[in-house]
Amino acid sequence: MNITFDVPPFFREMAPVESAEEARAVVAERLVGKLGDISGEVFEELASAYALASSLREESGIVYAANCFGTVNEEVSAGTLTVATSPLVYTDPGLAVGGIARIAAQRGGEDVAAEVLDLPCGPVAVTVRQAVAMSIPAEFAEAAEDIPVETAQLQAYLAVPGGQELITVTFTTPSIRHWPQYCEIMVEFLHSIRLTPADDTERQPTGAVPSTVSPAAPEPSRGTGGPTPFG
Repeated sequence: MNITFDVPPFFREMAPVESAEEARAVVAERLVGKLGDISGEVFEELASAYALASSLREESGIVYAANCFGTVNEEVSAGTLTVATSPLVYTDPGLAVGGIARIAAQRGGEDVAAEVLDLPCGPVAVTVRQAVAMSIPAEFAEAAEDIPVETAQLQAYLAVPGGQELITVTFTTPSIRHWPQYCEIMVEFLHSIRLTPADDTERQPTGAVPSTVSPAAPEPSRGTGGPTPFG
């Protein structure tokens, strides 16, 4: 089964970094001609956010990772999107993701909102956490010690029909005050996910390749849409 999706045009696939200096270099290149003059403090915040995202990129099973920089209400904002695969034993995809949503809600209590959405790709369990404690690894921090960061996080779980594989989409942002705008973006992203049989070469959308997960070329929003954080 091939899983393809439309990456929002303001996201760029991440390059892994191994130090704070490398994170700063990537951020500096990404900001050229984009956000104008920003303070050193804001630049360090963006570099730290990129370092945190890079550390997530190393997690087992992640097959695609991208992030974005931009402004919301004239405030600098950043977010990270990852897609991961993992084995999962199930007989019915709907029951599988329903169980994931139920367990997430039970374990997270009032801190987690969980529901199952009926999307074009099938039933998807979606969980939202507004205060997720994460940390920037010591190797990316000037103080040479882990730095705690509070983030907001959305995760979506899709059990591939006819297979034994779970696709997990995760969006994380330290810009918690911009969460409503990011939610709109993620709704569009989740609606863009498409499943096609691995041997169905005639119906595969442009940009699809014979692999488990692959991003298609960026495409416009599903509908007329409203403003996003990045235009």
